[in-house]
Amino acid sequence: MYLRTYRGGPRVALEVLRRVRPAAGTAFFRAETGSGKFSRWLLTGILFSVLFIAAPAVVALTTAFQPSFAVALCFILLALVVFVPGKHAIWRYTLLVALVTTMSGQVGKYFGHSLLSTFVIEDILSLALALLLALYAVGHKRPQVRLQMPLLAVALFGLTMAASTIALLIRTEPLAVYSIWFHLTQATYRKSLIHGLTGFTLAIGAFSLLTDWNRVRSFMRIMLAGALFFSLLAVAEYLLRDNYYLWYYRIFGINEETYVRVSRALYFRRAFGLFTSGPGLAAWLVLFTPLALYGVLFSQNRTRFITSLCILAALIAGIFVTGSRAPLGAMVVAFALLPWLTGRIKIALSATIVLVLLVLAIIVKGPQLAALLPENNLLERIFNPREGRVAATLEKRKEVWADALQKFREHPFLGIGPDQFHTIKTTREIPDPRKLDSAHSGYLQTLAELGYAGALTGLLLMFSTLYYGLTAIRRCPSGPRRGLAAALYCSCLAVFITGITEPAFTLNRNYYVFCLMLGAMLKIPYLPEEDDKSSHAPLGLHPRVPKRSAWPSRRFG
Repeated sequence: MYLRTYRGGPRVALEVLRRVRPAAGTAFFRAETGSGKFSRWLLTGILFSVLFIAAPAVVALTTAFQPSFAVALCFILLALVVFVPGKHAIWRYTLLVALVTTMSGQVGKYFGHSLLSTFVIEDILSLALALLLALYAVGHKRPQVRLQMPLLAVALFGLTMAASTIALLIRTEPLAVYSIWFHLTQATYRKSLIHGLTGFTLAIGAFSLLTDWNRVRSFMRIMLAGALFFSLLAVAEYLLRDNYYLWYYRIFGINEETYVRVSRALYFRRAFGLFTSGPGLAAWLVLFTPLALYGVLFSQNRTRFITSLCILAALIAGIFVTGSRAPLGAMVVAFALLPWLTGRIKIALSATIVLVLLVLAIIVKGPQLAALLPENNLLERIFNPREGRVAATLEKRKEVWADALQKFREHPFLGIGPDQFHTIKTTREIPDPRKLDSAHSGYLQTLAELGYAGALTGLLLMFSTLYYGLTAIRRCPSGPRRGLAAALYCSCLAVFITGITEPAFTLNRNYYVFCLMLGAMLKIPYLPEEDDKSSHAPLGLHPRVPKRSAWPSRRFG
């Protein structure tokens, strides 16, 4: 029996588990195997998203102590691991831990408790996740892929950060040699190291654990469902406005964190969702728009096409209400590039023509539409960026970028040191648009902090990522596999485009998702070919297969 794993436990607990576990795990299992309806994966993803949001909320409403938050997360992970059935469930454990890891700190900020957003829990989970993936990857048989270039770039980038830090300490405190180790162990550098290690292991873990097409498909569905939930929440925030924030205050109370967040959102008239800024939410949502477009392009019936189109429209609406221009540009580039990468020339030509017509229509009618929408909307920020009471970002970007170039000229080789370049900091005073928002380029930040060495290693890492992505697309056969690889490639490219005006990789949640998508993209060409048609079914498509039991006959695990 599948409960044989829990031999030796109390009989009462086994009986409760026997009755509860099948009902809790059936939806996810059927979504993975393809024997259920299309809506199950969507409901399962939303259920997971709500659960990860509700758990910190319960803790925030009862107590603000960090140990309680850690205990609650442990119980949630344990419950989900028990409820999810199937063999080789380690990849699902990894997914659950990764979701909590990427959202724990940000969810704590959303609910207004600074103790929940110290990222201590995130650091612990990151190290545990890295250890889990490293131990699993050692004994896992993987395709032989030559990754010398990205590994060399990662190693050089780490050495550059260490050398820049040492150079900074020598300039500031040349006699205090002991302070080098002290500064290297501070929270800023420790987080950079942990985030880099976690992202690297997430890419390796996705490459190792996603061993068949069903796992890749289920994994992408859950991620897309979570992004859809966040997008709908942002749209509701933008439309309801005062009623939404009144409910927000009534549930979570008025404190410093919630006051600043709500005041910024009301002043800028931009939706923040679960993030502390509109650009952060937009940079998160734009990662998933290529996956939604992939579902539209590869739908084989009208129902799937309409469903995928609605999901895509919801994500676009979520990006629009954030008022962020760089993610919008990244989305347009991804939409224009994805049909060509899939190899469907007729669809690519049609999509390009439609996209060009839409852009021309927005250019012609954009100013009139901007006047009809609320103040500081995305169209107004595009066509009238210097008008309005919150349109100081252009001047501020000019000042910040000039400051970054000046610091680079002062220290061209190793820069001024990691995390030493700061833009105009956020203040608690409301309102002051020049102090409330930060606008700078992630590339100029790297240039100012790490100099020529950091810029060259960063370019090497970017070039290797794009090169191996194109190689993976070429190795995939024509059809849904190549389409999914191209969609993941466009998602990774969107991160690089967003980094022009936002520090994309400093948003650790975007960085983690980027690494997961990168590992999945590199693995798609090496997935085993299957005889049935289900191996080539795109997201949301389930060919009819004979009914099977919701529970495998083998033992759990």
